[in-house]
Amino acid sequence: MTNTLIDKSNNPDTLKQQEDATPPRTAEQKRISNLANKFARRAKERQLRYDDGHNIFTK
Repeated sequence: MTNTLIDKSNNPDTLKQQEDATPPRTAEQKRISNLANKFARRAKERQLRYDDGHNIFTK
């Protein structure tokens, strides 16, 4: 009894398709992504500082 199933992970055509699935990022895309991460981190820190200074329960 022979195994007729082909392992797709070792198929060169499948590997090429996986490589092409995500296009290379340009320098501008990386810069924008870094800026977005920086601003998100700053917003999170600002929210944590606000939460530390304010009680969440009403009096």
